[in-house]
Amino acid sequence: MNGKLKLVGNQLSSECGNAVQLRGMSTHGMQWYGNCINNSAFTSLKNNWNADVVRLAMYVDEGGYLTDPSGYKAKIDAWIDQIGALGMYCLIDWHSLNPGDPNAHTTEAKDFWNYISLKHKGKKHLLYEICNEPNGVTWGTIKNFANQIIPVIRANDPETIIIVGTPQWSGKPGDVVSGGPLTSPNAYNVMYTFHFYASSHASYRPEVQRAAGSIPIFATEWGLSDASGGGSLNMAEGQLWMDIFNGNNDGKQKISWCNWSFSDKGESSAALNSGSCAGSNWTNTTPSGTQVKTWISSPAKNFISCTSASVVSCSISAPLNNSAFNQGSNITFTSSASTTSGNISKIEFFEGTTLLGTATNSPFTISISTLTTGSHIITAKATDSNGSSVTSTPVTIKINSSVVTSAITAPANNSSSIIGSSVNISASASTTNGIITKIEFYVDNILTNTDVTSPYQYSTATNLGLGNHTISIKAYDSNNSLDNQSITITIINSPLTVSLTSPTNSDYSLGSDFLLSANAAITGGTISKVEFYIDAVLVNSDPSSPYSYTASGLSAGNHTIYAKAYDSNNNTAVTSTKIVNLLTPVYKVANAPVIDGTIDGIWTNASIPSSILGKTITGTISGSSDLSGSFKTLWDNNYLYVLGDITDDVKINDSPEAYNDDAVEVYMDVNNDKSTTIGANDAQYTFGWNDGTTIATSPTGRTTTGMSYIISNKVGGYIFEARIPWSALSANPVIGQKLGFDFMINDDDDGGTRDSKISWNSLTDKAYQDPSLLGTVILMDALPCPLPANTGNILGNPTICAQSSGQVFSISSVTNANNYNWVLPAGYSITSGQNTTVITVSLNAVATSGQISVTPTNSCGAGQASLLAIKVNPLPNVTISATKSAVCQGDPVTLTGTGASTYVFDNSVKNGVSFVPDQTKNYNLTGTDQNGCQNISSTNILVNTRPTAPSIITPTPLCNNNSVPNDFSVSSSIKTSVYNWTASNSTNITGQNSSKASITFKTGLTSADVTVTETNNFNCTGPVGKQTVFFTVCTLSGIQENETAEQLRIFPNPFQSNINVSLGNLVNETTKLELTDIEGNLVDVREGNLISDQYSIGENLQAGQYILRIISSNKVIVRSVVKIQ
Repeated sequence: MNGKLKLVGNQLSSECGNAVQLRGMSTHGMQWYGNCINNSAFTSLKNNWNADVVRLAMYVDEGGYLTDPSGYKAKIDAWIDQIGALGMYCLIDWHSLNPGDPNAHTTEAKDFWNYISLKHKGKKHLLYEICNEPNGVTWGTIKNFANQIIPVIRANDPETIIIVGTPQWSGKPGDVVSGGPLTSPNAYNVMYTFHFYASSHASYRPEVQRAAGSIPIFATEWGLSDASGGGSLNMAEGQLWMDIFNGNNDGKQKISWCNWSFSDKGESSAALNSGSCAGSNWTNTTPSGTQVKTWISSPAKNFISCTSASVVSCSISAPLNNSAFNQGSNITFTSSASTTSGNISKIEFFEGTTLLGTATNSPFTISISTLTTGSHIITAKATDSNGSSVTSTPVTIKINSSVVTSAITAPANNSSSIIGSSVNISASASTTNGIITKIEFYVDNILTNTDVTSPYQYSTATNLGLGNHTISIKAYDSNNSLDNQSITITIINSPLTVSLTSPTNSDYSLGSDFLLSANAAITGGTISKVEFYIDAVLVNSDPSSPYSYTASGLSAGNHTIYAKAYDSNNNTAVTSTKIVNLLTPVYKVANAPVIDGTIDGIWTNASIPSSILGKTITGTISGSSDLSGSFKTLWDNNYLYVLGDITDDVKINDSPEAYNDDAVEVYMDVNNDKSTTIGANDAQYTFGWNDGTTIATSPTGRTTTGMSYIISNKVGGYIFEARIPWSALSANPVIGQKLGFDFMINDDDDGGTRDSKISWNSLTDKAYQDPSLLGTVILMDALPCPLPANTGNILGNPTICAQSSGQVFSISSVTNANNYNWVLPAGYSITSGQNTTVITVSLNAVATSGQISVTPTNSCGAGQASLLAIKVNPLPNVTISATKSAVCQGDPVTLTGTGASTYVFDNSVKNGVSFVPDQTKNYNLTGTDQNGCQNISSTNILVNTRPTAPSIITPTPLCNNNSVPNDFSVSSSIKTSVYNWTASNSTNITGQNSSKASITFKTGLTSADVTVTETNNFNCTGPVGKQTVFFTVCTLSGIQENETAEQLRIFPNPFQSNINVSLGNLVNETTKLELTDIEGNLVDVREGNLISDQYSIGENLQAGQYILRIISSNKVIVRSVVKIQ
């Protein structure tokens, strides 16, 4: 009735331009509810539900299209034809959901939409939804995806309605309005998706009402439940949405819609009760299904048939939209038209309402040369012999004020290229006024690239199909004038072929290696290489047959593999893709781990993968310390063993429901049938932190007999260890068996309900009722015990000095090693790091050159040893020579080192440079030789103290009128010291070297200087002691220098026994008689009250010369006397 749908303004309309509102149902995921999608279901939707449209929800990820592209294409092909045969519209949904960025699978999307639009072009009942629910991205990111996909579709199918998703799970059509709708030349007949769920999204209504006034909207998915697909239904809110869809919006649009979902999934949004699809009971509706079925039929549809009269179609085939011409050019306009009844009688060409010309015969063309500069919007109106007419989609052309000349310089017109290879396009351009600003490159009238700088070049994508293709350019100058050029190229088959011969399996154990191999052949030429790709990443290039590569180290999950061959002409051929699945292995053990909450040695085996819980499925997590974890699994014939290592900084157990506290959840699907409903061999077990031995189960009533677990606390979290008997699930495990499995952690941080939850595989918190969300593990044979991997080089200094310490040697950690055995030569000792990857070594006096080795080990044995040859250089023989070993205070000394290359003294002493030591101390010298080896030598310098300046005791009085000896002495003398006396204007000094000296001065003096220095027993001479003495004129009485012999007689002289002194009349004046030797030493004395006339002295003297002093109170008379034998 409605024919090929199109947009009239923002309203979805029939082929003849009447407003259309489609109402129908969307399927659920084909991979899960395929039994709800068949011709019987479509027939019921047509006849019993009165539906106009069926949406085929083809999930891209989550076990959908990417697992079997060819299989899904075949299903879609069949369903398209079945739905069309029933007179309904078919909306094909590229159901991108996770990941939320549609650009994640752009290559696969291009392939799919190229296939569909090419195979089914011309079919009037199709609509294309190119991205379902973008999330986590902006409208700009979505536009980027749409601008890549729409040209692919338009190249095959120019008219079919295309529907583009909007941000936030297609909940933000307002972002399209504010960010600007699609504006590329191919972006016509484009609508925008809106999704809502009545119990969650009442706040969306104002935005949708406003957006409908600006953009065309199609609600391709909505439900009466909450956003999860479950929860309570909100019929009243649903009716408000129906009012908006029926025209209560700013644009008065009749908004078409598809309800979610035509399935029997056990959730409130499903239209059918559980089990309905298996029995083809398409009217066994849920409350949601009953209400939606009513809304599909009411209000009644007021379609105006396009088949009651003839239907005319019309389009402008030349010039192309956005073409440019120079002013005065003769422009030919061509239109093609058809009618369902009769024939085309005329085609009129208009600019706005101005008729430019009329053509009445095919080909329908007119020529015009009078258009002025600027843009012109041209339409064609075709009228048939029945009087029916239609106006074409407008095209815009531009008349330039300057003349641009352009050319395609490569490839040559009518040249050919091998399929699967890029076509390199080069262009040139010039202008009569201004500069060239850009050249646009078009492939089959689709803009594919814009180059703004010379040289202007572009390499096409490699997906051009066999046959002829038009390459076009548009060159623009700074006046926005342009020129168009086009050539034709032909894509031909390559003589090159390639096919994958391995892998042959689709499932492999995580950690295992598998072979990639390919066969390549060519007719004429040679094979230059075959490249192998894993997940679209080049992993190996093999230049010679057999072409192969061993893959290793892949992560768990699906991986896409293909090969690409090159020939000597650089032609390429690509294999079809193969999907391999790396399954997490669960190894069998002979000795079971002890369930005690500790990480036994068996759990540390490097072959056991540690699976990270990387998916947050409820709540938010502030960081790894808030909630994170991993798990490991093992098995034997009786039990499945599970170990969890959980980080959780706040642990709480206060709720009657384990899932609202900190807890571990283990999910099992023994048959791994990926059913969407719980079966007899499916179960969930919840183990609460601090819950003792309590185990919660889902479904309630599942047995826990034989099950045990322990949760032990650790800093910042806890360790979970459990064993689950196979008998609890009526399972008989065998090697190679696949299990549906998941491990999840609940987190309660505030004592209320659960704050967050993380899982290993499930993307939503529905695994308790939907085992298809579980991951897959595989039961493996005995746990391998691999030896440590190859050992790297020992790092450290291979040349060291004798007796050194703190030498560090290390090795990188070796896979599978848990111990490192170091062996050192004699005289070496490990001071730290024994049995680790880093050791610190010291050498004693006997250590010599030798070899260090390290061998990594584990419980399975030893790995390969790594060796390092060590050269030990001797220490230098460092000695110190000193100019003096003992010095007087203030005297310099020079220290000089020998036996090394460089020398460093302590105490700021420089080698070979004199210095003055301040005190007795040791001086240490560090000598370094040319090998950098150091040794230390020491010497002691003795610093002797100098005497102080002596203090002189002066006799009184000193007479300047006689010449007699005067006795001087120091105030404090040291017996071992030597004193050196000097005196100015003296005639004689006796007692030199003594602390006493007799000094005879010249007569007539007023003053004289007397000095003395002290030299101690260390031969250190002190400073000079100086005394200035002053003389007086003495009045003589008593003994006189010129006394007559009668008065003073000294006899005999020389003498043998003694000498006699007769004082005469001087008796009463004399006080003392002294005899001193010639060195000034007192040898005999007579003193006291000398009242006798004559005394004898010197009886006990040895023979020699002596000085006799006769001392009175004011006079000293000195006479020289000699004693003989």
